[in-house]
Amino acid sequence: VSLPITFEYDSTEFDDVGKEYARALVDHITLTAPPWVELGGHTDPAGPDEYNLTLSEKRALRVKSLLVESGYAGEVRIAGYGESQIPPAPPGIEPGSAEHHRIARRVAFSTE
Repeated sequence: VSLPITFEYDSTEFDDVGKEYARALVDHITLTAPPWVELGGHTDPAGPDEYNLTLSEKRALRVKSLLVESGYAGEVRIAGYGESQIPPAPPGIEPGSAEHHRIARRVAFSTE
C-alpha cells in the first residue's frame, strides 16, 4: 500500500483525496498490525524552509494522531522533510503546477 496522504495548502487538514487515503491507511494498519510505522511529512515549495520543515512535522504528527486514535498500539516514527523531497510530477501533470504542489503536500508512510 503506497498512498500518500495529501493536505490542504498551508494546513494540517487532509484534502479530499487525503481523507480517503488516510482511511485506507487506518484500514491497512489495522489489518496488518505492523510493529512500527514510519511517517514522513512533506510540503510544497511555497514558503520559507524553516516554516515548511515545521509544517511537515505537524502533518506527520496529524497522521500519527489518527493512527493512535484508531487503536494502533505500535511504534510510530515521524520525520519532517519540508520541501526537500518534492516528488516528480506524474505523467499528465505539469511540473510546478497547482496539482503538482497538491501532490507534494503529503505524508508518506512505510512499515518496512
